[in-house]
Amino acid sequence: MTELEYEKKIRRLLQSSDEVNQQLACELMKGNGIPQALHQELQEKHTLLCLENGFTAPFAHTEKLNLSRLQLTQIPPAMGYLPRLKFLFLPFNNLEELPAEMGHLSTLKRVYLDGNRLTSFPRSFRHLENLERIALVSNRLTQIPGEVFYMRKMRWLDVSFNKIKKLPTEIGKLQHMEFLTLSHNQIQYIPDNIGKLTNLTSLSLDHNPLSKREMDKVRDLLPNTKIRF
Repeated sequence: MTELEYEKKIRRLLQSSDEVNQQLACELMKGNGIPQALHQELQEKHTLLCLENGFTAPFAHTEKLNLSRLQLTQIPPAMGYLPRLKFLFLPFNNLEELPAEMGHLSTLKRVYLDGNRLTSFPRSFRHLENLERIALVSNRLTQIPGEVFYMRKMRWLDVSFNKIKKLPTEIGKLQHMEFLTLSHNQIQYIPDNIGKLTNLTSLSLDHNPLSKREMDKVRDLLPNTKIRF
């Protein structure tokens, strides 16, 4: 079979509506390689199929990946090996956990995880040193994942609509933080270390059971921050 014939065969199998044929295409590519001419098509039209089968070559130059609203219950570990990924969209799925391999995404800057069922991050996430923005609205968090406090470039964090009960003193480590949204949680106490967030321009604390005393304390600690109670 010539290279062109092989490429046509793979394309025909991939374009089939039969999942068995699509999987057959993957098995053939595992044994014989991925046709270079199909890289873009695989990346754009068969993203999940590729990742589930461990194919990362089509994503060698991918900077943005959108897997929103696919009812995913798990993420293929291969996603952790996309060398240039900067923006990752995974909102409104059914994710309860993330693979440890995602800790290898050293170029990742923004990740959107709203509307899932997450309660924590893998320990490996502390290696995501370039991460600047995390959206975790409407998950099942009872605390901010401790791995976040290793992300010293973090500028924007939204953990609203969770069940967070308190903030740890480590919050003061995020000294590049500019926007912090903690609305609709169960927070009663704010640690004094939040005053170390001197770059913070916006802090949302509305719909938390904070006493007037706590509110006044936060205002004193962050005199230059726009605070919403």
